Amino acid sequence: PPLWQVKAAKIVVNHETHEIYFTDAQIEFFGKPIADLPYFSIPDPSVKRKSGFLTPLMGYSGRTGFFAGVPYYWALSPSYDLTVTPTGYSRQGLLLGGEWRQRSDYGQYTIDAAGIDQLDPDAFKPDSPSRRGLRGGIRTTGTEYLNNDWTLGWDGTLSTDRLFTRDYAVLNHDTSVTTSNIHLTGIGDRDYFNMEADYYQLLTDPSSPELV
Repeated sequence: PPLWQVKAAKIVVNHETHEIYFTDAQIEFFGKPIADLPYFSIPDPSVKRKSGFLTPLMGYSGRTGFFAGVPYYWALSPSYDLTVTPTGYSRQGLLLGGEWRQRSDYGQYTIDAAGIDQLDPDAFKPDSPSRRGLRGGIRTTGTEYLNNDWTLGWDGTLSTDRLFTRDYAVLNHDTSVTTSNIHLTGIGDRDYFNMEADYYQLLTDPSSPELV
């Protein structure tokens, strides 16, 4: 069976609104039903930006258990949007995540946040930073064009503990080190300037301190 699929008693495709409507639908992962929905709709593949549900997420981890999440995308404006992802973990509870993206006249930026109140902190080792109730983090990235020659950019992650992003695979894809940075770059006809500050946070050895 495919990774996931939707079966329904009735499926209607509206070519004018570019919507697909499902009646008495069932969502399956690996051929196993996980949710029954009496009615819902999604945009058809021809739509590039439209509010609706995105591809479901599913997986398993020994310390968090089985998890499944369904992201919902809001196309609020041609210049900004929001994606909200509630993800349920069989062992740790509900993780809420959201990503805000916006373009401005002189650049663009994103704000990505996630948080959870863990039901079973004892699933982690006694000396692990993961052994706590409330956990969460926030990440922001962006680029601002100050003028024709100068650009300011950043990518920063801040969390309650250094293993949160790795345990739940959120905010970034780092598995060993999370790097936050801010940089200022200037490019002229014959000149180039770049100034950058970096902050490194180890995600592996619990006994290692943070590196600055």
